[in-house]
This record gives sequence, structure tokens and C-alpha cells, in this order.
Amino acid sequence: MSAVAKLRLAPFETGVWLFCFSLPLWPRLAAWMVALVFVSWLFQGDWRNKGRRLAHPVALLLPTLFFLYLLGMAFTENRLIGWQNVGTKLSLLIFPLVLLGTAPEKLRLRQWLHAFVAGCLVAVIYSLCSALWVYFSTGELYFSYTRLGSFLSLHPTYFSLYISLSIFVVALEKNLATWQKVVLAGTFLLFFFLLSARMQLLLFGILALGALWIWASRHDALKAAALATAGSLALFLIPLLLLPTTRHRFQRLLHPTDNVRMQTWGAAGSLIAQHPLLGVGTGDFTEKLYETYRSKAYLTPLKDKLNAHNQYLQTAATIGSPAAFFWILCLAWPFAWAWKEKKSRFLWFLVLFALSNLTESMLETQRGTMFYGFFNSLFLAEILKDKTTGFFFGID
Repeated sequence: MSAVAKLRLAPFETGVWLFCFSLPLWPRLAAWMVALVFVSWLFQGDWRNKGRRLAHPVALLLPTLFFLYLLGMAFTENRLIGWQNVGTKLSLLIFPLVLLGTAPEKLRLRQWLHAFVAGCLVAVIYSLCSALWVYFSTGELYFSYTRLGSFLSLHPTYFSLYISLSIFVVALEKNLATWQKVVLAGTFLLFFFLLSARMQLLLFGILALGALWIWASRHDALKAAALATAGSLALFLIPLLLLPTTRHRFQRLLHPTDNVRMQTWGAAGSLIAQHPLLGVGTGDFTEKLYETYRSKAYLTPLKDKLNAHNQYLQTAATIGSPAAFFWILCLAWPFAWAWKEKKSRFLWFLVLFALSNLTESMLETQRGTMFYGFFNSLFLAEILKDKTTGFFFGID
């Protein structure tokens, strides 16, 4: 590679590294890095090969979803909110173009994953130290749930999702000693429980045990898996007994009337029934949802200004049921590829994100769209770079 080519590539690589590191810590910086990465990608040239790399339909899934939201602006009344919504979805357009359109040899998957894990570790340490400072300064407890995430303005659901991916990356890292993996994973797990995000804890536990038993069945280690399962359940029960916030949040699962998600889902379902094909428009969902809360006397979600808390329902209500089915395709097609190619990290990421969409509207914040748009495209590029036919990458 010539000196000029290296100079052109430097802002791109640095921008992606800083994006991965800053995503858990400083989303505004991460957003600026998205812009830097996109501009530096544009100045790299090589448009003919970029076009050939992006020719495969799977590379166009998320950009198509973005344009469906853009089309939803044609029949929206609240255009200000609509354009804000479109801006939030920009990562669904930029990252597939940039990462799938970049030559495979320019991708630094392991380095960028390490940067993300490092950013999560710094975020964990910073949050714990801040909670300790508040405790010794005021006596108030900020060691759980939203208070613990408040130091970085990071909702426990997103924080837990980031940490879950970090744990899996650490577990699969071949260059780490066992004690290093134990220390890192243990630190992340402790923080995971403190965050008390119920859905993420349940998903992580189920998926981790499932991965353990699959590994055990392939390596004739069922007894070890049984012991590990028993130990994991014990470790899961101990925080439930010792951490009041975590215990209280799981107790609420036994009382559906206390779960406002049933109300948010019902309200979103009403909007879907009224606008099944096109939805209410990219900018009108929030206002229409609040009107439905009022009509149904759902006071808690109205007071807390909650969204649908389900991305599938929110997409269907916003831009139509066909678009929601397309969003499911955006998840299912890469999942099929990851399963076929046995890409464990990609599978873990997709399953976690897809199931998280059942209880959260993950694409309605930049921290959700940047996370999904980047890692989905990066892991997909890892699969595509192994293909040698022109149909996939245009590489002779």
C-alpha cells in the first residue's frame, strides 16, 4: 500500500476505532465519528469496486429500511419530529455502505471489537467509581438500575446489551489468559447484575446456558455442563437475594398488572389496526400513541412518555406492517448466514438484539441504531470477505 493510500486510510481506521471506544462512553463523540468515517470512506475513491461489493442484496437490507422511514415522511404531519427520527436512523444507511463497501483487507474486526470492549470496561469502572463518590459524599445509593447508568446517561437496557456482547467477545478471545478472561468477565457480570435489566439478564442467562450445552454435546462434556449450570443458577440466585433492586424488578414479573408494557403494546396494536399498511407516518407515531394512552386511560405510560417498548410493533405502527416484516427479514437473513457459517459472535449479537426488540424500541435512539448498524455490518462483512466469487464481493 502506497504512502498516499495509507494516509487516506488513517482517518477511516482511527474514526472506527474511536467510534467503538466512545459508543458506551460518549454517544455524541460516537456520532461525530460516524460522520468522519463516512467522509473518509467517500474520499478513498475506488467507486467501481465499492459498487461491486455492495451489489449483493443483503448489503441493501438496512439502507432499504432507512429509505422506508424516509418515505414515511411523505404522509407525516409533524415533520420536525419526523426528520429527527430519520436522523436517528442514519447509521442504518451509513454503516452498511461503509463496512460492506470497504475492501476486506482494510477491515480490522478484532481491533475494533477490542476497542468496544475497552470502552465498555472504562464505562463500567467510571460508573462504579462515580457511584462510590456519590455514596461517600452524600450517603445516597447509586449502585443499581437507572441511577447506575445515569452517570453516562445510558439506559440499563442498552448498557446491559453492550456488556453482554463484550462478555462474549472476551470469552472467545484466544489471546487472553484464563485468569484475564475470568477477571474481565467477572467484572462485567457483577455490573450486569447491578444494572438489573430483567430482559437482558434473562436473555443472557438462557443464551449462555444454551451455548454451554451445545458446546458440551459436541465435546462429550455433559457432566461439566451440568455442574456449570448448577453453579450458574446459584450465582444467579445470590444477587436476587442480596440486591434489593434486582429482586424487586424480578418480582414484578409475577404481577402483570404492574407491567406497563402490556399497555404500551396494546396502544401500539390499536394504531396498527387503524393504519395497517402505511402506519401513521415517520413523525406522527409519538403524538398518536399519546392520544391512544389518553383514550384508554393509560396514565402511567402517558405520564412517563413511554414509546411502544417493542420495535416490531413500533415499526408497524410508524411505517406499516409490511415494513415491520421487512425489519424481521433484516434480522433473519443475516441470522441464517451466521448460522450456516458458524459465526458465534454474530449469532450471539443477532439473537440478543432481535429478542431485545420484543421489550424495547431499540431503533428509536442513536445508541441503538449505531450499535446495531455497526456490528451487524461488521459481522456481515466478516462473512462476505471469506467469499471468493464475484457474486459476493466482485473479487477476481
